[in-house]
Parts: sequence; structure tokens; C-alpha cells
Amino acid sequence: MAFNLCRAEGVHMFKRANWLFMWLIGAVTLGIYQIVGWCRMCKQQNMMAERLGEKKVMHFLIALVLGALTCGIVPVFWLLAFCKQQNILAQAKGIDLFPTSNAFLLWLLTFVPILRIFIACNNHNKLCDVFEE
Repeated sequence: MAFNLCRAEGVHMFKRANWLFMWLIGAVTLGIYQIVGWCRMCKQQNMMAERLGEKKVMHFLIALVLGALTCGIVPVFWLLAFCKQQNILAQAKGIDLFPTSNAFLLWLLTFVPILRIFIACNNHNKLCDVFEE
């Protein structure tokens, strides 16, 4: 009896991120669901980066703990590294993402949480689509 290890039709290898759900449920759960969502996206993007031989980003939980020790500085730099990794993966696959390489936009992403979640989730979903082809 052989097992079929191929992906079934309609089943995604990478879980998609819904920005509105992540934001609303995160507000209800006092940010716990957002932590779970960011951890999932970080883990999946690191898997994508590993496939291409690119540098991995620090896990979100480590950045969160270090952020508590550094008064929130480490998560800001983690977000910058996360966006940079998204751009590197997109360039490697030849797709266009919402531009997160603009310095003004990166500062806006840092200080406007709903915009940060929206852009990161949309870019992540585009990367998921491309890496599953």
C-alpha cells in the first residue's frame, strides 16, 4: 500500500493569512491571535527562504521577547528584516509585491498596525501562491 505524499487538489501547503480576521480576532484576544499569525507567517517565509537558499529571519517570538527587554526596538528591526525577506523572495520568483522598500512606507508600517498587517498578509499570500506552483 503506497501513500500519496503529493498535495491534494485544493489543499494549500502554506496557510494564507487573512488580514481582517487577524486584526479583528487579535483585538478581541488582546493580541494573542496576532502573535500566532505573525509566528505562522514568519515560519512559512523562513521555509520559503530555505528552499531558495536565502537568509532566514529571526523567529517572531524571539523578537517579541527581546522587544520586551529593549523597550520595543527589536520588533521594529524584525519587521524591517521581515519586509526585506519578502522583497528578496519576490525578486527571486519574479513577482511584484506591494513596495515595502520605500523608507517612508517602512516607518508608516512600523507605526500603523492595521496597515502593517494588511500589507504583510497580502504580500505573504502572493508569495504563498507563487511558491505552491
